[in-house]
Amino acid sequence: MDAIMNLNYVTLRSLLLSVLVFSMNSKSYALDGISVYKRAAQSVYLVIGTSEDDKMKLSGSAVAITESILASNCHVVLGGAKLYLIGDRKQHRAFVFYHNQDQDLCLFSVPGFTLRPINIRVSSDIEIGEK
Repeated sequence: MDAIMNLNYVTLRSLLLSVLVFSMNSKSYALDGISVYKRAAQSVYLVIGTSEDDKMKLSGSAVAITESILASNCHVVLGGAKLYLIGDRKQHRAFVFYHNQDQDLCLFSVPGFTLRPINIRVSSDIEIGEK
């Protein structure tokens, strides 16, 4: 996890862009919305921020980028006193370990819960003009 925390913003932004744009294993063609959803849905999680007395203050989404790390916007995950992830129909306590509020990028983990990460392609494998 120390290596992730030492990454600069450009690297993290590139990683997240890769997650959103290039989340397939092989060369691909443009997909319709339903196909994109089917491929990515298992890696997108609901996150909830609460007050100290566990009253919901905010909700949003996050994407699993590894089996133990999620990425989301800081305005989503830093707005409450406590952060929870909804996974396998259960609520799990989550903890932010990296935040760059200027770029609105936060990384967090959920101890004891294994995530289903999005499949990230290596940028050198992508051809010019590929959709």
